[in-house]
Amino acid sequence: MIYGVTLRKIWPFFYGCLGALVGGVVGGIFGIEQVARTGTGVMSYIGLGYGTNLAVGIIASLIAMSTAFALTIVLYVDRKNEVKEAKKFSQKSLKF
Repeated sequence: MIYGVTLRKIWPFFYGCLGALVGGVVGGIFGIEQVARTGTGVMSYIGLGYGTNLAVGIIASLIAMSTAFALTIVLYVDRKNEVKEAKKFSQKSLKF
């Protein structure tokens, strides 16, 4: 998703980074700590252990995702000329 969608348009990537910042601040305020080494992404929840640490970690993740989603939906506007020109370029390159 990063390379195909968000990074190509820059602003959705930036809003995703801001959402991660908000989730990280929430996690830092509540003192989330990883108790075991695990992978990244969904597998990182295994390292949070059990109990309140896991619950707050999931809540912080949901806050980060919803913040990034809300920022992107509210602030990002896809310019119609850009889409039109991209389609035109794609058609020309396929013909070539």
